[in-house]
Amino acid sequence: MFYFVSTPIGNLKDITLRAIEVLKNSDVIFCEDTRHSRKLLEHYDIKTKLDSFHQFSEKNKLERIKKLLKEGKIVSYISDAGTPIISDPGYEIVKFLKQEGIEYDVIPGATALIPALMLSGFPPDRFFFGGFLGKKENEIEKQLKSIEIIDASVIFYQSPLRILKTLKIAEKINLNREVAVIKELTKIHQKAVRGKISEVIKEFSENEKGEFVIVFSPPIKKEATEIPEELKKEFELLIKEKIEPKKAIKFLSKKYGINSKKLYSSLTG
Repeated sequence: MFYFVSTPIGNLKDITLRAIEVLKNSDVIFCEDTRHSRKLLEHYDIKTKLDSFHQFSEKNKLERIKKLLKEGKIVSYISDAGTPIISDPGYEIVKFLKQEGIEYDVIPGATALIPALMLSGFPPDRFFFGGFLGKKENEIEKQLKSIEIIDASVIFYQSPLRILKTLKIAEKINLNREVAVIKELTKIHQKAVRGKISEVIKEFSENEKGEFVIVFSPPIKKEATEIPEELKKEFELLIKEKIEPKKAIKFLSKKYGINSKKLYSSLTG
């Protein structure tokens, strides 16, 4: 059997008894970085052999996994931290096992995105996870603009060196959301900063260190007392592009956080 096993994201105590049992019973454990994972295994006196599997791994590693499973071995995969296949190379193994018709199991456990959402204080009933934000400014801007119509909390991972850049871009494009920046989850220096983008931005520098999660609130709802000129122009452009008025208003309502009924009354009345 093949197992994807969740491991701690910072605090070594955040591992399940079942995860320890599966790792101890495994014949081979594949991981992103053997040096990093060996610390966890040594901490829990797990003697299982480690083998690397990362984004540069060749197909022969996948074939080796297949061979081990055919021999009846127990094989596991762990990421550097947290739940496997979420923004790590483990998904390549999932695709391979699925293609080969090989069953696998998952051992649930720690992950950064759910605790970050809980610490943000934003509505958890609906949320969107966008993975890692880009490195270049135009990539980040494109990703942030793409969430304008998502009526839910939005979670991203980002490098510490690009936290300030990301917040500045969000402010530049007038992203109509509040933000929570969660630093070093489960570790000694855990920190959560919440509020308006313009306020949170003051709390960070270009030389941050550690692991970060950015959570944006759902769009901030506004009273449609006065319709912004840019919204009116955008509505006219959408109509010229033969977009139905109701669809255009629904899109603009989510983007600007203005009640759709009031928008409809103001733009079509």
